[in-house]
Amino acid sequence: MRLFQRHLVGKLALLLIATVSIGFVGLTYVNTQRQLATMRASQERMAISMARGVSAGLRNAMLSGTALTVEELVEDTRRRLPDASIRIYSPTGARIFEPEQPNTNIEVPEFVRKTLELPQQRTLDDGSTVTPLLNEERCQHCHDEGKLRGVLSLRTAGIDAPDKRGLAVAEVARVAFVQLMSAGHERGINALFEEISRSSPGLRSVSVLNLAGTVSYGDRMLAPIALHAQAIASQKPVMERDGGIMSWAIPLENMARCHSCHTPQPEIRGTLIATFHSDPNQTSMLTATKVSLDHVMLAGLGRLVTSFLDEAAATDGVESAMLFDETGKLFHATQSSVGTVPVLVEKTLSTGKALLGHFADPQKPQLIYVEPLRNDASCQRCHGSGKPLRGAIEVTVDTKREDDEQRTLLTRAGISGSITIFVVLIALYLGLRRTVLRPVLEIGAIAERVGEGELGLLAPVHSEDEIGRLAKRINQMIDGLRKKIELGKFVSDETLRTIDATEGKIDRSGQRRNITVLFSDIRGFTAYSEKHEPETVVEMLNQYLTVQAEVVARHGGDIDKYVGDELMARFSGEEMERRAMLCGVEMVEAVKALAAREDLNLAIGVGINAGEVVIGAMGSTARMDFTVIGDAVNVGARLCSAAAADQVLISSHVAKIAGEFDSIELTPLPPLTLKGKSEPFPVMSASRRSTLEQ
Repeated sequence: MRLFQRHLVGKLALLLIATVSIGFVGLTYVNTQRQLATMRASQERMAISMARGVSAGLRNAMLSGTALTVEELVEDTRRRLPDASIRIYSPTGARIFEPEQPNTNIEVPEFVRKTLELPQQRTLDDGSTVTPLLNEERCQHCHDEGKLRGVLSLRTAGIDAPDKRGLAVAEVARVAFVQLMSAGHERGINALFEEISRSSPGLRSVSVLNLAGTVSYGDRMLAPIALHAQAIASQKPVMERDGGIMSWAIPLENMARCHSCHTPQPEIRGTLIATFHSDPNQTSMLTATKVSLDHVMLAGLGRLVTSFLDEAAATDGVESAMLFDETGKLFHATQSSVGTVPVLVEKTLSTGKALLGHFADPQKPQLIYVEPLRNDASCQRCHGSGKPLRGAIEVTVDTKREDDEQRTLLTRAGISGSITIFVVLIALYLGLRRTVLRPVLEIGAIAERVGEGELGLLAPVHSEDEIGRLAKRINQMIDGLRKKIELGKFVSDETLRTIDATEGKIDRSGQRRNITVLFSDIRGFTAYSEKHEPETVVEMLNQYLTVQAEVVARHGGDIDKYVGDELMARFSGEEMERRAMLCGVEMVEAVKALAAREDLNLAIGVGINAGEVVIGAMGSTARMDFTVIGDAVNVGARLCSAAAADQVLISSHVAKIAGEFDSIELTPLPPLTLKGKSEPFPVMSASRRSTLEQ
């Protein structure tokens, strides 16, 4: 009994003896279940491996080949896997890369057939304009045969107001710009804007300006900067007329697809400005759409053609668009439906998770696995960065034969196996709940609350076994954390980092390093101390030192030590001189504001210097201090002593390295005579520049 009391293994052994004795009765049933699980796992692994293999092949084919290469891969995979059905879906749920149907079964619309026979622009009864897409020389690297590469049917919104037509043309240019930018094809944007401006009646120029108002793309001479500022401020399209010139400025939203190049903030990353020398007409809208479509195709971004047409149709200028290939087959229609999407495919496209489903239809049981196609960085050139997925692969396996075998095995196992498993589960649950789960849950709850910062708790100790000893170790850990946190308040961050890096083996020889030191000292402290009780003095001192320490931390500095009312901080790394100077000015302002609130005649003087110092652990083996020494430190301390109230004194060396500030004014002062310096020491004062000067 002593063994069972002190050791969790003994308790588990007792439970296992009881459960195995009971479980022997259901051994046959358990073996049957294992066989079934093995068969099903084999089916699942086959479907998963198949889907992942096709996914990898499809990804490599897309990255290294053309759409034709991808279609050939899919067709060859289907031929070689006759026992499985493989379907590929786009992000919208449409089935893609399906087997080609013979041309005799393609129902070619009459207006498309006529346009293919006689390539000329025509207008239909519903107001749509049908335009042949000529196979120009620049297009023949992809379309190597025939005079045409397709037909575009476009129905505009029938806008009568010239200013609204101008906005519609600008919106189409914006959609094309976003498509090319999101795919990393910036080099084609100037050519796009130039051809749109040259081909669209009334359009004078198209330009893109960044937030600062600098022209990034397009005509650099014709972009109205004032209109750009209005669009940025209002975050919506704005228009102005100047004589016979009309201009539209459209804010460029910082969408998710833009974050591969732009940070998520701010929400607007610039404007697109379209300028018209005369009122645009319906032809302007048609021409802008066709030219934009040509440039998306010319960029080698064929998969983005559908995105461009859909986004163009979402503007106020285009109602619908249909694109047909050179055979008359419909390539994409902006108002078409993808039909019914399978449930697992729809869930995968919405959640981005691979899903496995078993459909137990007596006539045709199936195992279906859906693998998402991730839109990783290498795929975003064609698919953009606005969506996490570029589609999904569905693999369907017929499992009728396996399901018949499973039903036979289950019948043989019978009711006795079910009863045995039920008894075993109840015994295990009750035993483990009392001996393991309950105490582990209690310890886990304590650990979770400790992780949230509650260090005044202790885990209950109910036994002397491993669980009890674990609770005692948890309590020891909590006590150690409390002590470590309190101890950490008395040493600098640099000391803690050094101890962690050296695993407690401090090298007392020191290291040479270039750093910037900042000293601050409270002016009026002695007079205050003489008139107040020590407890009040300590309270005031902590308050003023806390305000200064917060400013140091905000600028990336590290508090080295406090000596009475004096504070010493260290700055290292990039722009340490600039950060130290800004810190000193803000410390003076913060203390001045605190003194005004408290109605006290207190202020600080600050001294800042930079140079090579020795940093390391100094003192005896029993008591050490991790600090810095050197001439640069001494000079910084003496500059602090020489500084007047609310004054920041810096060495000319620091001022030269830090450079100029928009918000900080540097004033040269007469050189100081410092202890230990044979020559007068050149210094400057730093202060906040007035609002008028800024």
